[in-house]
Amino acid sequence: MDTVSVPKSLEATLQANGLLKIFNFRFLEEVASTQDVARTLVEAEGRPAIVLAGRQSAGRGRCGRRWIGEKEGNIYLSLAIDCVRPDCDRAAFAFRLTQRIAKHFREKFSVPLMSVPPNDLALEEKKVGGVLVESIGAEDKMIVGIGMNLVHDDELQSHCAQPVGSIDASRTLEWKEAVFLLCLAVAEFLPELRTSSGPAK
Repeated sequence: MDTVSVPKSLEATLQANGLLKIFNFRFLEEVASTQDVARTLVEAEGRPAIVLAGRQSAGRGRCGRRWIGEKEGNIYLSLAIDCVRPDCDRAAFAFRLTQRIAKHFREKFSVPLMSVPPNDLALEEKKVGGVLVESIGAEDKMIVGIGMNLVHDDELQSHCAQPVGSIDASRTLEWKEAVFLLCLAVAEFLPELRTSSGPAK
Protein backbone atom coordinates (compact mmCIF):
# COMPACT_ATOMS: atom_id res chain seq x y z
CA MET A 1 0.00 0.00 0.00
CA ASP A 2 1.28 3.50 -0.80
CA THR A 3 2.49 5.61 2.08
CA VAL A 4 0.27 8.59 2.79
CA SER A 5 3.27 10.88 3.17
CA VAL A 6 4.00 11.06 -0.58
CA PRO A 7 0.89 12.53 -2.26
CA LYS A 8 2.55 14.35 -5.19
CA SER A 9 1.81 11.64 -7.74
CA LEU A 10 -1.78 11.58 -6.52
CA GLU A 11 -2.06 15.35 -6.91
CA ALA A 12 -0.80 15.11 -10.48
CA THR A 13 -3.35 12.39 -11.23
CA LEU A 14 -6.19 14.50 -9.83
CA GLN A 15 -5.14 17.60 -11.75
CA ALA A 16 -4.83 15.63 -15.00
CA ASN A 17 -8.44 14.45 -14.84
CA GLY A 18 -10.94 16.64 -16.66
CA LEU A 19 -13.59 16.41 -13.93
CA LEU A 20 -11.19 16.97 -11.04
CA LYS A 21 -8.90 19.70 -12.35
CA ILE A 22 -11.20 22.46 -11.07
CA PHE A 23 -10.50 21.37 -7.47
CA ASN A 24 -7.92 22.99 -5.22
CA PHE A 25 -6.06 20.03 -3.65
CA ARG A 26 -4.56 20.02 -0.16
CA PHE A 27 -2.88 17.16 1.68
CA LEU A 28 -2.17 17.40 5.41
CA GLU A 29 -0.42 14.82 7.56
CA GLU A 30 -2.89 15.37 10.40
CA VAL A 31 -5.95 17.57 10.96
CA ALA A 32 -8.81 17.84 13.40
CA SER A 33 -11.36 17.39 10.60
CA THR A 34 -10.99 17.38 6.81
CA GLN A 35 -14.57 18.72 6.67
CA ASP A 36 -13.55 21.90 8.47
CA VAL A 37 -10.43 22.46 6.36
CA ALA A 38 -12.43 21.97 3.15
CA ARG A 39 -15.04 24.45 4.38
CA THR A 40 -12.37 27.07 5.06
CA LEU A 41 -10.79 26.57 1.63
CA VAL A 42 -13.96 26.86 -0.43
CA GLU A 43 -15.10 29.93 1.49
CA ALA A 44 -11.72 31.66 1.28
CA GLU A 45 -10.79 30.82 -2.30
CA GLY A 46 -14.18 30.51 -4.00
CA ARG A 47 -13.44 27.28 -5.83
CA PRO A 48 -14.04 23.56 -5.19
CA ALA A 49 -11.52 21.92 -2.89
CA ILE A 50 -10.26 18.44 -2.04
CA VAL A 51 -8.74 17.90 1.39
CA LEU A 52 -6.99 14.65 2.24
CA ALA A 53 -5.35 13.79 5.57
CA GLY A 54 -3.07 11.07 6.82
CA ARG A 55 -4.90 11.13 10.16
CA GLN A 56 -7.67 13.17 11.74
CA SER A 57 -8.28 13.66 15.43
CA ALA A 58 -11.86 14.97 15.45
CA GLY A 59 -13.57 13.44 12.43
CA ARG A 60 -17.34 13.25 12.50
CA GLY A 61 -20.04 11.10 10.98
CA ARG A 62 -23.78 11.26 10.60
CA CYS A 63 -25.90 12.57 13.54
CA GLY A 64 -22.84 14.00 15.24
CA ARG A 65 -21.17 10.64 15.76
CA ARG A 66 -17.38 10.50 15.90
CA TRP A 67 -15.45 9.03 12.97
CA ILE A 68 -12.24 7.48 14.31
CA GLY A 69 -9.31 8.66 12.21
CA GLU A 70 -6.12 7.88 14.06
CA LYS A 71 -4.93 4.94 11.93
CA GLU A 72 -2.54 5.93 9.15
CA GLY A 73 -3.32 4.18 5.87
CA ASN A 74 -7.08 4.71 6.04
CA ILE A 75 -8.80 7.38 3.96
CA TYR A 76 -9.91 10.70 5.48
CA LEU A 77 -11.20 12.80 2.61
CA SER A 78 -13.47 15.81 2.05
CA LEU A 79 -14.55 17.51 -1.17
CA ALA A 80 -16.02 21.03 -1.03
CA ILE A 81 -18.38 21.88 -3.89
CA ASP A 82 -19.50 25.41 -4.76
CA CYS A 83 -22.45 26.72 -6.82
CA VAL A 84 -24.69 23.87 -5.64
CA ARG A 85 -28.19 23.85 -7.11
CA PRO A 86 -30.86 25.09 -4.66
CA ASP A 87 -32.99 21.98 -5.21
CA CYS A 88 -30.18 19.53 -4.37
CA ASP A 89 -31.38 16.76 -2.04
CA ARG A 90 -28.35 16.14 0.20
CA ALA A 91 -29.65 12.95 1.78
CA ALA A 92 -30.54 11.38 -1.55
CA PHE A 93 -27.17 12.39 -2.97
CA ALA A 94 -25.28 10.79 -0.06
CA PHE A 95 -26.93 7.43 -0.70
CA ARG A 96 -26.50 7.65 -4.46
CA LEU A 97 -22.82 8.42 -3.91
CA THR A 98 -22.35 5.30 -1.77
CA GLN A 99 -23.95 3.30 -4.58
CA ARG A 100 -21.56 4.82 -7.13
CA ILE A 101 -18.53 4.22 -4.91
CA ALA A 102 -19.50 0.59 -4.30
CA LYS A 103 -19.97 0.03 -8.03
CA HIS A 104 -16.56 1.53 -8.84
CA PHE A 105 -14.78 -0.59 -6.22
CA ARG A 106 -16.42 -3.77 -7.48
CA GLU A 107 -15.48 -3.02 -11.07
CA LYS A 108 -11.99 -1.55 -10.53
CA PHE A 109 -10.66 -3.57 -7.60
CA SER A 110 -12.97 -6.62 -7.53
CA VAL A 111 -13.85 -5.65 -3.96
CA PRO A 112 -17.49 -6.66 -3.28
CA LEU A 113 -18.31 -3.37 -1.59
CA MET A 114 -21.99 -2.74 -0.87
CA SER A 115 -24.01 0.43 -0.30
CA VAL A 116 -26.09 0.43 2.89
CA PRO A 117 -28.76 3.12 3.50
CA PRO A 118 -28.59 5.87 4.43
CA ASN A 119 -24.87 6.55 3.90
CA ASP A 120 -22.68 3.54 4.72
CA LEU A 121 -20.32 1.29 2.80
CA ALA A 122 -20.01 -2.34 3.87
CA LEU A 123 -17.89 -5.37 3.08
CA GLU A 124 -18.94 -8.83 4.20
CA GLU A 125 -21.67 -7.27 6.38
CA LYS A 126 -19.18 -5.04 8.22
CA LYS A 127 -19.04 -1.26 7.93
CA VAL A 128 -15.86 -0.13 6.20
CA GLY A 129 -16.80 3.40 5.19
CA GLY A 130 -19.34 6.16 5.10
CA VAL A 131 -20.35 9.44 3.49
CA LEU A 132 -21.23 12.70 5.28
CA VAL A 133 -22.78 15.62 3.37
CA GLU A 134 -22.85 19.01 5.09
CA SER A 135 -24.19 22.36 3.87
CA ILE A 136 -22.43 25.70 4.23
CA GLY A 137 -24.09 29.03 4.93
CA ALA A 138 -26.84 29.75 2.43
CA GLU A 139 -26.51 26.15 1.19
CA ASP A 140 -24.99 27.07 -2.17
CA LYS A 141 -21.91 25.13 -1.05
CA MET A 142 -21.56 21.70 0.50
CA ILE A 143 -18.85 19.45 1.88
CA VAL A 144 -18.80 15.76 0.99
CA GLY A 145 -16.83 13.78 3.56
CA ILE A 146 -15.74 10.20 2.87
CA GLY A 147 -14.09 7.92 5.38
CA MET A 148 -12.88 4.45 4.44
CA ASN A 149 -10.99 1.80 6.40
CA LEU A 150 -8.26 0.20 4.32
CA VAL A 151 -6.19 -0.97 7.29
CA HIS A 152 -7.33 -3.27 10.09
CA ASP A 153 -7.61 -1.53 13.45
CA ASP A 154 -8.75 -3.42 16.56
CA GLU A 155 -9.64 -0.14 18.27
CA LEU A 156 -12.40 0.71 15.80
CA GLN A 157 -14.84 -1.90 17.04
CA SER A 158 -14.72 -0.57 20.59
CA HIS A 159 -16.10 2.75 19.35
CA CYS A 160 -18.97 1.40 17.25
CA ALA A 161 -22.05 -0.68 18.09
CA GLN A 162 -22.30 -2.22 14.62
CA PRO A 163 -19.72 -4.65 13.16
CA VAL A 164 -16.74 -2.74 11.75
CA GLY A 165 -14.21 -4.02 9.23
CA SER A 166 -11.64 -2.92 6.69
CA ILE A 167 -10.70 -3.50 3.07
CA ASP A 168 -7.72 -5.80 3.44
CA ALA A 169 -4.57 -4.51 1.74
CA SER A 170 -3.95 -8.05 0.50
CA ARG A 171 -6.58 -7.29 -2.15
CA THR A 172 -3.78 -5.28 -3.86
CA LEU A 173 -5.82 -2.10 -3.49
CA GLU A 174 -3.49 0.89 -3.44
CA TRP A 175 -4.22 3.86 -1.21
CA LYS A 176 -3.77 6.53 -3.87
CA GLU A 177 -5.86 4.61 -6.42
CA ALA A 178 -8.66 4.27 -3.87
CA VAL A 179 -8.52 8.01 -3.09
CA PHE A 180 -8.65 8.87 -6.79
CA LEU A 181 -11.63 6.62 -7.34
CA LEU A 182 -13.51 8.22 -4.44
CA CYS A 183 -12.81 11.72 -5.78
CA LEU A 184 -13.89 10.67 -9.24
CA ALA A 185 -17.15 9.20 -7.90
CA VAL A 186 -18.04 12.60 -6.42
CA ALA A 187 -16.92 14.54 -9.51
CA GLU A 188 -19.13 12.45 -11.77
CA PHE A 189 -22.13 14.07 -10.06
CA LEU A 190 -20.92 17.65 -10.62
CA PRO A 191 -22.98 18.33 -13.78
CA GLU A 192 -26.19 17.70 -11.87
CA LEU A 193 -25.05 19.18 -8.55
CA ARG A 194 -23.72 22.55 -9.71
CA THR A 195 -25.52 25.38 -11.46
CA SER A 196 -24.41 26.55 -14.89
CA SER A 197 -22.81 29.55 -13.18
CA GLY A 198 -20.16 27.33 -11.66
CA PRO A 199 -16.77 28.69 -12.75
CA ALA A 200 -14.69 26.52 -15.06
CA LYS A 201 -11.27 26.93 -13.49
